[in-house]
Amino acid sequence: MYAELGHFALTLALAVALVQATLPHWGASRGDRSLMALAPSSALLGFALVALSFVCLVAGYLGSDFSITNVWENSHSAKPLIYKISGVWG
Repeated sequence: MYAELGHFALTLALAVALVQATLPHWGASRGDRSLMALAPSSALLGFALVALSFVCLVAGYLGSDFSITNVWENSHSAKPLIYKISGVWG
């Protein structure tokens, strides 16, 4: 469940990043302030979605969800909690 939620959040973050990369610039070239105003809110939304995906990855490590490739390659069920948490960066 966490893996699917994290993957979906990353996919949405990609879509938000594409919106953030194109629409404010297009608005600036046309003088449309409403399109330019999308930049800060889309940056915050993208950050929130990436953070949600990271939390899902941490939950996968803590629960030893070996259906996630990253968890399968960098963790095992007997590993102490502190090493599971720090293994997210591995």
